[in-house]
Amino acid sequence: MSSKRYRDQMGGSRASSRSVSTRKIKKRFIIITEGETEQAYFTMGIFKPQEDSDVNVQVICKKSKDGRDPQSMLKSMKNTLKGLIKTKKLHSGDSAWLVLDDDNSQSEEFQALDAWAAQRHDRFIAYTKPQFEWWLLLHYRDGAGIVTKSKCLAALRDKQPNYQKGKALPITLDRVNDALSQADKLRIQRDTPIAELHEKAGALTTVHFLVHDLLAAIGVQ
Repeated sequence: MSSKRYRDQMGGSRASSRSVSTRKIKKRFIIITEGETEQAYFTMGIFKPQEDSDVNVQVICKKSKDGRDPQSMLKSMKNTLKGLIKTKKLHSGDSAWLVLDDDNSQSEEFQALDAWAAQRHDRFIAYTKPQFEWWLLLHYRDGAGIVTKSKCLAALRDKQPNYQKGKALPITLDRVNDALSQADKLRIQRDTPIAELHEKAGALTTVHFLVHDLLAAIGVQ
């Protein structure tokens, strides 16, 4: 597909000359996760827009065979976006997010994802180290000193004894706002490359940027 045709389908230079549709176009969040836990989180009722909302949230789980493959996730995202463009369901202002964690990957594996995200203003990566459960932990307490998966799971189950991977937690909006406040203390910039964050010592997350954008779009903050 030529870059000109792509721009047109995304609402480029020709968009202004087209007749205006009377049907409201909803802003779409395309969220691709590498695990069922992340999928369960982003399909919670908190993140579900009302029927008359201007927002559409699409959460897709693309778990690879070995459970950790940033390149496979990126390929899935590209294929998903191509499909949406082909069916004319992708528009200017839509956001595409990859949600993944450390999973013992190498920093080089994240470079292609960083390059993909840097190509457009509407592409993002929500990353957590050592695992997504560290982001969940921030809903209940700070994550200082929790730098391994075993400690992360133990700390989370101390707060939620019935926690199971792939199952949604009974998280309230107040808890989500607590997690946002905890993550803000990390002082991570949105445009920091994931490959760079991967090399940093300690646990961290950028999931709060996605959560903030979702809540702001839905209008529940």
